Amino acid sequence: MYATAGASDHVPKGYPADHRLEFYVGLMPAKDEVAKPLAMLALDTMATKVELGHGHSVTFPEPLWKGTAMSGFLLLQPVVAVIPPLLLSDGIHVEFLQAIPVFQSEVSFKAERGAEGLLERWKAAGLAFWDPRRRAEP
Repeated sequence: MYATAGASDHVPKGYPADHRLEFYVGLMPAKDEVAKPLAMLALDTMATKVELGHGHSVTFPEPLWKGTAMSGFLLLQPVVAVIPPLLLSDGIHVEFLQAIPVFQSEVSFKAERGAEGLLERWKAAGLAFWDPRRRAEP
């Protein structure tokens, strides 16, 4: 499991002032090289002020790590809270969005059929989205 620390220092675009985001990714087997792109995701949201939430994707011009063609993340509010929301003493609410590494073909499919359509496609294919060695679907 890899997670950002510091994205919640800033109010994300489109959210109330007391709402913040952090991101995490779980990969099996572990792939430490995902840490840098995950940090870039957090920095990108602060620098570009792009609104992010469930079903959004962020892509990069290069692969997430050497040896993969995955070049982006699909952001999801997980069905089961792997990292539960955090309520800080100052009233700030921090939500943890799951960042799933994705291929450009999957981002394109999601643009046409939505995040739920992509998730259904993955489920039907028996795709292990946590496997950093996986192939694109579709």
